Amino acid sequence: MILFASLPLLIGAHDCHGDRTAGNPAPARSCGAIGGELAGAWSMTVTPPRSVMVACSDSRADGKAAAFPPEAIGLGEVQISCPGPSIEFRSARPPVRISGIFEPATLGVRFDFQDGQGSGIRCSGILRKFANPAGAEGWVSQAACASGTAGTAQCRLNPPVRVTLLVQRFLMERDPSSDHGQQRGGRHERR
Repeated sequence: MILFASLPLLIGAHDCHGDRTAGNPAPARSCGAIGGELAGAWSMTVTPPRSVMVACSDSRADGKAAAFPPEAIGLGEVQISCPGPSIEFRSARPPVRISGIFEPATLGVRFDFQDGQGSGIRCSGILRKFANPAGAEGWVSQAACASGTAGTAQCRLNPPVRVTLLVQRFLMERDPSSDHGQQRGGRHERR
């Protein structure tokens, strides 16, 4: 109960600033601690990597495929902004490949992901925080995707797909003889 009551305080406790040297844009307003953690490396894996559009709002789109590489897809630079209580994210460089919303209060995430050929999938899930002994931390979601788009047509996906969305930062132990890197809780962030 105390954890849920303190969540709004944690969210507003830190600013999420862009790193001009790395080319990360600064958001419109404070993103909070979670927003800062979402500034890591984004990647996703789509399973199965190919699905067909069915029952489309425009029947001409029926049978069109949404196809993605079978391996993990690096999303490049992702902009994080906070126009309200939700955190918005989108690919920073065109063509837009991912765009969506993260709700810090519920940890729910919703996003559209484009295949670069005019089709896209719509997904939703829960982001969960992780840390592992190999020196990485971040957020992961197993998102379900049952609908999609083909041009302006809204469709169902056959078969539905799952997306593993991963946002991670790699950390290394602090070397007391070195003052290089950014200190973060006794650790340095590797870029």
